[in-house]
Amino acid sequence: KVYNQFYSANNLGGQFNFNNNHQLDIDLTYRLAELNNDVFIDYEDYLGEALVSKFRRLDNQRLQTHLLRVSTNYYWKLNQQGGKLTIRLLGQRSTEDGNSTMTDELQIRVASILNVDRSMNTRQNTRYNLSADYVQPLNKHTRFELGAQYRNTEILNNFEVSRTANGTTSTIPAFTDNTTYLENIYAAYFQFTKTFNKLKYQFGLRSETTNILIATENNTREQAIHYTNWFPSAFVHYDFNKRHKIRLSASRRIRRPRLNA
Repeated sequence: KVYNQFYSANNLGGQFNFNNNHQLDIDLTYRLAELNNDVFIDYEDYLGEALVSKFRRLDNQRLQTHLLRVSTNYYWKLNQQGGKLTIRLLGQRSTEDGNSTMTDELQIRVASILNVDRSMNTRQNTRYNLSADYVQPLNKHTRFELGAQYRNTEILNNFEVSRTANGTTSTIPAFTDNTTYLENIYAAYFQFTKTFNKLKYQFGLRSETTNILIATENNTREQAIHYTNWFPSAFVHYDFNKRHKIRLSASRRIRRPRLNA
């Protein structure tokens, strides 16, 4: 195996304070990755102690990835009681171009190239995330929070496999297709917190509505998924003294699979 890899990351950001009530944070990130890997695999066939054939597979792997991410946070102090509105916007796009060439070569007894298989893959991943959170203290011991979020993910995956044999190159349809994955998530939540002497409790409710569309071009398949989930939560904290405390909590959560692209 021979690995040649190169990575570069650049980050630029800033904070802007317009006045005591308004603040804007901006962060920009660009990342480049290049991989050039060569993998050699040798096969030897023996009859007794005699070598009758020797076969080598060479896999040339080439990959280049570009990632651009922009993140902004806007903070707005609404009133003297501590009311605050936070708006976040995240945009990200990554493009990955890769290809792999596998050459099968018979070295003994007659040296010849049997097959050359080539795979080409282009993936583009675009994500947007917009959220707003509002926090308002009602008094010294009570506050509530409201929030909403929208998340959009689009993944375009183009994959093609071809084989060259006897001087003729042909595409393998079973391993060639263009796939689109589109996901939209709409979420909102409410949370209430109250402190009473040594007792503190908190309860909240969050909802998420998910719309997913998966489509393939060559196989002309399309699947749509729609569902809504509710996530209640509750928390109780009581201080008996400085050495003894008790905490109880219950919540419902969801863990989504990572979408690596």
